[in-house]
Amino acid sequence: MSSLSKIRKICEDWCTSKSNYKDLLFSINNLINIDILDSCCDRSDIYTRNLIYLSNSFEVILMKWPKGTGSLPHDHNGQDCIVVLNSSSLVNTNYYLDCNGVLKELNKKVIKENNIFKSETDVIHSISNISDTTSYSLHLYSKPIRQSKIYTEDSGEKELIELTYHKYI
Repeated sequence: MSSLSKIRKICEDWCTSKSNYKDLLFSINNLINIDILDSCCDRSDIYTRNLIYLSNSFEVILMKWPKGTGSLPHDHNGQDCIVVLNSSSLVNTNYYLDCNGVLKELNKKVIKENNIFKSETDVIHSISNISDTTSYSLHLYSKPIRQSKIYTEDSGEKELIELTYHKYI
């Protein structure tokens, strides 16, 4: 059985057992191999969203972060997101909107390989690759996320966007 088949089986089994999300992510992360990483959408100018598993309850996306790439500040449109870093390091930056609606940085945290973090439903954040190599991270959304608000860093203006996958693995 291929690693990808094992990952899908773990996800399907999890749908009935409802064990801990963190356990699920670590189990998947342990099965990620070079073949799966190489099957991600190959773009060097942007990070990419590569779907591994999708159900009505949750989705698992493998994000590929080439050197120097990052996301715009965004929310998760009411969905929880749990992330485990597969390789290298990333920076997670949290923001808030001040009383004038201007986006302000709240804090930054470096996420290292095999570390896990949770982005709460109401958080505005961005992720960026600060390492000299490509980083990969697994994202589990508590329900499939179809839309997100992206925020302009200097003004806090927001725009609701439709989310897509760059590749179905």
